Amino acid sequence: MRSRGLAPAFALLFVCSMMLLGCPSSQTWTTARTVPAGSVQHTAGVEFIGLNVDDPDCVDAEGDDVCDSIGFVAVPFPGYIARIGVADMLDLGFKASTAGSFGADFKIQLVRTDAFDLAIDPGFSMPFVFAFTYINMPVLFSLNFGEMTTLTLYPKASYWVVFNEDIDTAANGFFVGGGANFQIRVSDRFAITPGFEWTRSVAGMDEGEAITFFNFGVGFSFGSFPEFGEPQVAQPTYVTPVQDTSAPPPPPPAVPVQ
Repeated sequence: MRSRGLAPAFALLFVCSMMLLGCPSSQTWTTARTVPAGSVQHTAGVEFIGLNVDDPDCVDAEGDDVCDSIGFVAVPFPGYIARIGVADMLDLGFKASTAGSFGADFKIQLVRTDAFDLAIDPGFSMPFVFAFTYINMPVLFSLNFGEMTTLTLYPKASYWVVFNEDIDTAANGFFVGGGANFQIRVSDRFAITPGFEWTRSVAGMDEGEAITFFNFGVGFSFGSFPEFGEPQVAQPTYVTPVQDTSAPPPPPPAVPVQ
């Protein structure tokens, strides 16, 4: 039976174990538009990770909740993403984070217009110790405001699969959530992308318990970017023929003799 007085210690242990085993850091700082085929984009960023444990049994002797609203971990976690263009509407992303995790995703673009893009971006994220993995399925909706800025919104579903049964603070579970980012393309080869993401468990946890993960940060991207804005259409050029004045004029027509 859980000791009420030790509830804060269990909560702190949960946070520490998540930091050591690998926090979910699936934010990719990307838009729905894929990187051009054969090119590479590099993103270095920092993110802050937090969680909230909603456990109705985690109360003290007075009945007050002592586990909710744990908040963000006050440590910035640097991360790196390499995104490689594979085909015209497909790219691959590989991420490593000092939060203790790495992952990969493959983005498939389904719709591409001047103002709106749509893509699915299935992937996974797991800790370096291979204790468990998050299988993610976000759907990216991007609104392009010209060549410089793009707002991306994405709902997502995740499934948390545990490989190590000795982890008492983890269990297979289904999560739903979403996120948003705003990319500012400073030049053709550099962009800044702040973003925010959250996911909440809806099935698979202990009865009555729910866990919510938060993630916010900013990514700095270098390298190759897809083209945005209306394509420049070459206008037809009309050339006026120039008469050659160097040649002598043709002789006048012969006049018949009467």
